[in-house]
This record gives sequence, structure tokens and C-alpha cells, in this order.
Amino acid sequence: MKSLALLCALSFPAVMFSASETDRAEIVYAPAEVSLQSVQTQFDATAGTISKQLTRAPKGSTITIQIVGGADQTGNSPDNDKIAASRAERVAATLAKRFPMATITPFSLSDDANERTVRIQWKITAPPPLPVVPRTPVRELRRIIVLVLVLGVLTIAFIIGAMLYTTAVVKKEGKKQIAAVIKQVTLIDRRNNRKLRVPIVPHEGGMFRLPARYQNGNPVVRASLRDATNACQLLLNSSWQEETDRLIASKEIEVEVLPG
Repeated sequence: MKSLALLCALSFPAVMFSASETDRAEIVYAPAEVSLQSVQTQFDATAGTISKQLTRAPKGSTITIQIVGGADQTGNSPDNDKIAASRAERVAATLAKRFPMATITPFSLSDDANERTVRIQWKITAPPPLPVVPRTPVRELRRIIVLVLVLGVLTIAFIIGAMLYTTAVVKKEGKKQIAAVIKQVTLIDRRNNRKLRVPIVPHEGGMFRLPARYQNGNPVVRASLRDATNACQLLLNSSWQEETDRLIASKEIEVEVLPG
């Protein structure tokens, strides 16, 4: 399964500018290289393209930029994840200086795609057109004001009712957290001759959570994606065998029997 970063990088097709314009570029790095200076020509070309599109976009347009850093599979995954993240963060920091109005989100694809690249995708969205307000007679205007006030009161009542209902549901059923998988770690379990795929999802406070739980019921949570990736190795320990089997039975992690 591809990570969320790869899905984000491939999700929007390029279109001609009308109400919005989406485009993408790719910067290729030398092995183990993370400095922006080594790819300055490629970066400047991409930044120039973005600048030109913003110049011809209507005043008040917004721009969102997604940056996905990658690495090849030379070396170990933790180091590759660090290299990929560093590439994405350096590109994001420099683009933020050039385009302070942009909303920029960097991701690390680690070595999942086996590519020494930084993929940059941006979307420029034009502001909605201003509505044309026709002249309205005073009597008709009063009716409209009354209607707006009535609708406002009904809307407020609906919002309050919805909030009360939501509070009741939360108290009854508990909070349910829906998290998107941002990385899937592959483990080789030689002892049981199988391959495990462990998803990592976002957690509260900018942390990262594994599907596994400690004996006291608390989830396995780490402060960084790299630490969460390393924590997946717990599932290969014999002391975690029961928890690993539980996760396989509940299909919270995927399992594949190795040949031979």
C-alpha cells in the first residue's frame, strides 16, 4: 500500500488555468545529497514556473503546495526516511520565503518509491467572482431583512441542536478517532516465516501511533515518524507474540507468508 504522501502527490490532474490551476514538477538528487544548492537549477526553474502562474492569476488567488521527499533504497530505511524528510523540508522552507502567501505541506515518502526526488505539486485557485447586487425597492428590502433574520434564528437553533446531539452521542459511544495511514512499515518475521505490514497513523499532539497496545491497554505512541517506524520492531519480539497475533486476527496489520 502506498503512503499518504504518494497519494497526495498523484491525486490531482494538471489542468489549464480557469478557476484554478494545478501543476507539478520533480527535482532529482544525487545519491545521499540533501542540500538545495546541488539542485539549484531545477529548483529555480520550478519556482519560476510558479511565479509566472501567480502573475497571470487573478488578484486574490490562493496557492497550496505539496512537497513529497523521497530516497532510494540504498542503506537502511530510518536513514532514508531522514534524507527524504530533509529534502522535502529544505525545499518547503525556501519556497515559503519566495511565496509567503502559500500554504505549504511537506511529506516524507522515505524509500517507498526508491526515487531520489522531491515532487512538488501546487494548485492556484482564483477567488470567487463578486456577486452582482441589483437595486431593490425599500419595501422589498425590508422583507428580505426580515427573512434573513428569521433564517438566522433558525440556523442558530439548528446549530445548537446539532451540538447538543453531538455531545450526547460522544458521551454515549466515546470518541472515535479516524486516522489516515501516513506510512506502512514492512517487517520480516523470520521466526514465523512471514512478512508483516504495520500502518502508522497520526495521533494527538502531532505524534504518531501504531495499532499495537501495551499490556495496560495504552497505545504505542512516538513523537516522530522515525521513532514510530523503529517501534514497529517490537512486534517481532517474542514477548509481543500474543499482541502481534491479535492484530493479525483483527486485520489491523497485514500478513503474508514467505515462500520456502
